[in-house]
Amino acid sequence: MATASLTDFIVKKSIRAESLPTFESIVVLGVSNKLGITVTDHKKSKDLAKYLLIEEGDFAYNPYRINVGSIGLVPKGIRGLVSPAYVVFSTTDKLIPELLLDFLKSQEGLRQVSKYARGTVRKALRFEDLCQIELPIP
Repeated sequence: MATASLTDFIVKKSIRAESLPTFESIVVLGVSNKLGITVTDHKKSKDLAKYLLIEEGDFAYNPYRINVGSIGLVPKGIRGLVSPAYVVFSTTDKLIPELLLDFLKSQEGLRQVSKYARGTVRKALRFEDLCQIELPIP
């Protein structure tokens, strides 16, 4: 089976809340390794201006927790803000987002996350590292 790096299939997004006219009224979301994208009351800051917009079809993950499967795909009809500590990205039209999510949560996906994560004590997977992951292409 052939493989291709994710760099050909994903695009980083970084739309800050402060660029949106009524960001104060947008719901704050988080990412759980069990539930994916969830509504949260846990805000890292009272000032949400630096938070990032996530919309239907976007992915969000905490670079320090993706190794335990803490990544989520925003479901249809959902729009919100996540902490600026998260990485937000979307897929190109060459890849079905649900397939990528399944892969990244699979044993092989988590193995590659660990392989490309950086750090000694607490490893983090930056977007640039995520792009290096090899996706099996049937």
